[in-house]
Amino acid sequence: MEQFFIILQQLFIFTFFVLIGFLCVKYKIMDQATLNSMSKFIIMITMPAMLICNLLSGPSYIDLLNSLPIFVVYLICFIILYLLNCIVVYFFRFDKKKANIYKALATFSNAGFIGIPLILAVFKQEGGVFSSLCTIVDQIMLWTLGVKLTSNLNNHTLEGLKKFMNPSLIAIALSLFGVVLELRLPRALFYSLSPIGSMTPVLSMIYIGGLFCFSNIKKYFKNLELYVLILFKMIIFPLMVWLILKQTQISENIVRAVVLLFSLPSMTSIAIFAQKYENNPEYAVATVLITSMFSVATVPLVVFLIDKF
Repeated sequence: MEQFFIILQQLFIFTFFVLIGFLCVKYKIMDQATLNSMSKFIIMITMPAMLICNLLSGPSYIDLLNSLPIFVVYLICFIILYLLNCIVVYFFRFDKKKANIYKALATFSNAGFIGIPLILAVFKQEGGVFSSLCTIVDQIMLWTLGVKLTSNLNNHTLEGLKKFMNPSLIAIALSLFGVVLELRLPRALFYSLSPIGSMTPVLSMIYIGGLFCFSNIKKYFKNLELYVLILFKMIIFPLMVWLILKQTQISENIVRAVVLLFSLPSMTSIAIFAQKYENNPEYAVATVLITSMFSVATVPLVVFLIDKF
């Protein structure tokens, strides 16, 4: 029951900021140009600041090393989910451009906005280590595979590879180097970067709400593949992970954390990237919003079923 109320609270906050973005565009406080600038600010400034603060002020190198199994398990499950989504796309015969954005939406979870508060509330101090390691996986995959899918990047030329070089990936690399050397941010620098990084979820929701004004979301409620995404990504796959991993020697807390993360709705950043690369942005926004709505029911259902079995 506690997890249900955490999800409900996070979705209320999500809805509140989406509504702020919607009203800002509706009453001409912001326009399309403002939203474009906001997405650049999120990608180039607030995301890297958030990653640096989370990694260099969080668990120690020893803590991360001791919890390395969740990193390995989460990464393997992530890759398996992506490969299964490739099969789903082939089965439903998506056109190529839509196929890539669907695979991104059906693979990446909204861990940052819903998952981390949920993991911290459920697993307390251990949850901080879990969320740090899973964030590393999410962000590395987002800035490599996520960029490839949302930008439809299918070549390996020098020009194409430049799309993978970005502030967030550099921030992850430098932060991991700092964690290994057990470095910590100077207090003044942390207090300067932390408020900037904490803006990321809020700005992302406001941005999504603004895009909502330029989208016709209602028509996507009729899309069969969206319900396939909800059923497979948010219910069937997490339960498959639970049934398989509970037969192993892996800690039950790690298994539960991984299951919870995979049961979450689609990642907000995918919609931001879809807009940036002009790859079905309306479809991406609709999927993020609709999967978030359904998560109020699906995440508690998954929790109930894993407790039952």
